[in-house]
Amino acid sequence: MIARVLTLLLLLAGQSAHAATKGSAAAELSHGYFCALETVATEAAKGTVSGTINLVERSPDFIGPGPEVPARLGIGFGVKVRMAPGLTGRATVRVQHPPMGPQAVTRQHWQTTLTDERAQYLGYTFEQSYELLPGPWSLSASANGRPIYSVSFTVVDPRQMPWVNCGAQIPLS
Repeated sequence: MIARVLTLLLLLAGQSAHAATKGSAAAELSHGYFCALETVATEAAKGTVSGTINLVERSPDFIGPGPEVPARLGIGFGVKVRMAPGLTGRATVRVQHPPMGPQAVTRQHWQTTLTDERAQYLGYTFEQSYELLPGPWSLSASANGRPIYSVSFTVVDPRQMPWVNCGAQIPLS
């Protein structure tokens, strides 16, 4: 019995270590999934399927750590990251996922500015039906060739997870 429990704990620890990697450029990193927040502005992002990214007023509260994320409109997933002291500047955020849309896009990217002053949210929210793609997804960021983080998620049929109650529906653009 003790051997089974120890084996299970080692397996779970291995999954957690595999799910997120914090690079030396990051001082803090947390990850998970959440209920979508209201968009306060959009910004052009040529490297994305929609051509824009949504900006929110605050970081979301994670309701689960992942790595499993329910494929449901209004659910998002991502990271909160704070850069190491003295590191502030432009970073490239990348999302890799199963083939999306008529062009079967598997990679998206955009630029953002990260700071060492506070943890900032970066992630992906399901807003359109064509985005609900079960399978492996990864989020990563780098700056000046230095990895900041890499996090793996698995998007699953929402019936495979406990129901997530997000309350009032947020209007999605």
